[in-house]
Parts: sequence; C-alpha cells; structure tokens
Amino acid sequence: MFFNLNNQQYYCQYWKKHFEVLFAKQGLQKTNNRRNVDVGHFNFATKIGYGFPNCHLNKKIIHDVYKNESYYPRSISLTKHWALNNRQAIEQFIDNKRTVLKNDRGVGGHTVYPVYNYSDVMHHLNDKNDFILQEEIKPLLHNGIKLDERVYLLIVKEDTTYSGYIFKEGHVKLAGYKFSDKGKNMGSFATNIKAPKPSNQDGGDFTIDTTEFLQKNVSPENQKKWNQQRLNIMKKITEKIIPIIAQRTRQYYSSNHKRSPKYLWHLYGIDLLVDDQYNLKLCEFNGKPGVIYDSVMPRKITTINRKMADRIFIEFLAPWLLNQQNRYTNDATIVKMGEFVNR
Repeated sequence: MFFNLNNQQYYCQYWKKHFEVLFAKQGLQKTNNRRNVDVGHFNFATKIGYGFPNCHLNKKIIHDVYKNESYYPRSISLTKHWALNNRQAIEQFIDNKRTVLKNDRGVGGHTVYPVYNYSDVMHHLNDKNDFILQEEIKPLLHNGIKLDERVYLLIVKEDTTYSGYIFKEGHVKLAGYKFSDKGKNMGSFATNIKAPKPSNQDGGDFTIDTTEFLQKNVSPENQKKWNQQRLNIMKKITEKIIPIIAQRTRQYYSSNHKRSPKYLWHLYGIDLLVDDQYNLKLCEFNGKPGVIYDSVMPRKITTINRKMADRIFIEFLAPWLLNQQNRYTNDATIVKMGEFVNR
C-alpha cells in the first residue's frame, strides 16, 4: 500500500503531482473540461475522462430499479401530483407508524423527514422533485444509538467493458442521540451527516471505520453475516446499474457527437441500514459521496469520505490506468463485483 489510512500526510498534493507526471508519460494530459461530471476529489481530470456523464442516479431512479427486491425496505416513489390523487394508498402504507419521506435530490439529510400521516407527507412535497416514502426498520443499536454503513462502489470503463468494484473498508455512521421509535427528533433516528448532533461534538466523532467497529463490537458469526450480506447487495446493485450506466454513456456521447473516452470512472456511495438481527438493507445511493467541501458538507465528515476516495484512487484506480498488462489489484479490500460489455 502507498500509505496508512490513518496517516494524514498522504492526503496532499504529492499524489496529485505524482500521478499527473505518470499520466503525462503515457500521453494522458491534464485538462479542465467543465463539461465533464465533477466526481469530487478525482479533480485532476485527464483526457481519458473522469466521470460517467448524466449518471448521478437519483433516489427515484434507484428505487424504480430496485423496487420489489428483498434488500430494499418496503417503499413507494411518488410525486406531489400522484399524492394528491392517492391519499388512501399513502395512508394505508403509513398505517399511523413513523415512516421516512425522502426528497430524491436531498443532500446530507436536509430533505429526510419523519412522517405519520397524509398531512405530514403533503407538508413536505413540492412540484419539482420526486420523493420516496420508506418503511422504517427496527435498527441495530450501538450503545443505544442507531447506525448505518457507507460502502463505496467504483465503476470503471475500458473501451466497451464496464466493471464494478467495492472497497470493503467503509465506515459506520452513528446518529447523534439515543434512538427513539417515536417522535420527530431527527437526531435520534437519522444517521445523515447533517442530522442533529450534540452541540459540543463534531459530526466526525460519529463515524467509525467499519473494520474497527466490527472487530470491537460484533461477534465473528455476525461479522461474517454482515460482510456476506453487504457483498450480496453490492453484487445485485452492480449487475443492475452497469447496463444503465453503459446505455446512458453511449447516448450521451452519440447525442453530443463526441467520441467516448477509452477510460471513464465514477465513485458512488452506498448507504446500508442494519436491523437488530444484523440484516443489511439498501438505504440509499449517492452519486456524489460527500467528497467536496461546501456549505452543506462539514469539513471533518468530508475529509473522512475523501480519505476513502483518495485511497481507492491511489491504491487501485491510478495503478489500474497505468498498468496496461494488469487490470486487477492485490489489495484484498477491493473486490470485483462483475462486468458488462456494451456492444
């Protein structure tokens, strides 16, 4: 490995310059094409491309792809227009229990709402966005606090072959307060980065590396169950989204009369819920997994995501691009999920 994950020094300009030099030797020159998709910390773009166009798959698209699958909590997608004409369906779905409403374009937990009835739902709907209404599961608690796991999925394109990889060392995110299955206090049941946290603590204090968390808090049997279910979910996700990404990429370049770059890559962040029996459920799919500093993303949380993005890039993606004879990695924490050939 090039660095230790806990070593702050690796997160610096050295690696950017290092790989730019290597890319230049292979004729992969730096460019600042603003038409390309910004994929966070992979911001030293090269002419090989650096993001699949128009493929930040929003929550509604993800829901439509995965609905009726056992790994997705019971849910429905809706618009305000649909909701106005389907009050009974919404009330039957909620059944007077706390249910989670999500805006498909939300960032950092700003548009996640606990709802109990039709009126609650209508209060948060607007005419511009799609929404998902999702059943709340009985969560696994750590010292009385709810958690979920962020896992990273890397999609890479070489010529017409699209491959998916997961980086197993994700991180566990904790809610800010003791869990309660009643009320609307976001701090007690939401693990999003912007969900309320104690005023004297930084959001980064509520994030733990998955490996460390499992070793300290989970039995070997449940560790195995956790890892296997994560692998199963990520395989299903990869199998379903790669054909979509391939189709959209081809449509984008053909409609814009552009030649598709030989290489493209994009990093997604997948959030997995964990219930009280150590079963994992797909929570949501993030097209930009919190690697850009801005007013929404707290610096400490963003840095945690950026460390993972950097590590994936340095340990896998850059060597993959530079080593024309070897397309795989020896790092056991990176697992190939499958591939799709777009003819």
